Amino acid sequence: MLDNLKRDSLDFHDPPSIAWMRVRDIVDDWLWQDNIKVHDIPKVIDSIVKHGFQDLPKFDETLGAIKSGNGRIEALWEMEQSGYDLPRGLAREKSTEYWVMPIVIGTDAASIDLAVSYAIDANSLTLAGSDFGAADLLRLYDRDEYMALVESLVGSEAEPISVTQADLDILRELLDSTTPSLDDLADQFGDPGERDFWPTLCVTISPKTMARYEELVGGLPGDDEADHFETLLNAIDSGALI
Repeated sequence: MLDNLKRDSLDFHDPPSIAWMRVRDIVDDWLWQDNIKVHDIPKVIDSIVKHGFQDLPKFDETLGAIKSGNGRIEALWEMEQSGYDLPRGLAREKSTEYWVMPIVIGTDAASIDLAVSYAIDANSLTLAGSDFGAADLLRLYDRDEYMALVESLVGSEAEPISVTQADLDILRELLDSTTPSLDDLADQFGDPGERDFWPTLCVTISPKTMARYEELVGGLPGDDEADHFETLLNAIDSGALI
């Protein structure tokens, strides 16, 4: 069992604490509306059902919102509305039956930029130690909003640990060389036809075999080599060519 030290034996330095709040109140008033993280809410719900509510969101007074854990709160709100059983780690208000959850408060950022920087690092640094690069981390966020945000932070005192100037240069180069859209390709080349989706057969054969093939298909009906080849196969199937 953990040794829970007595508070009067400790010299605290801006410690956090836990507050209990209705899930619906946080959703209404304290979610971070400018959060750029992309969430897979169904999987978050599956995790909470399986493991209980284990990872407490963090409220930052300077930001005036939840700076870490918005997706988990959204998942809990969807679960409450959908009639799920109360997960382990939560409470229920006796008078209303509303779900009540713990959040971490305190240890607030010194500025809004530093709060935002923490939010980026809280998500991105979980992948540190792997071979994930700047382009991989980009997929965690709304791309355009992420780029605008890190552009404003990199080089300042609030530069995220997880995004350096070199990372930003890589992302700029990557986004400048994006693949053209399907609409652009259609304008340039037209819409694809049915045969554009047919498989392509590529083989390497000797010159002698190629000469025999050209002799066989040269007089067959059709507009191109694909038609000739299909006619040749049909002739084999029918027994006309052995």
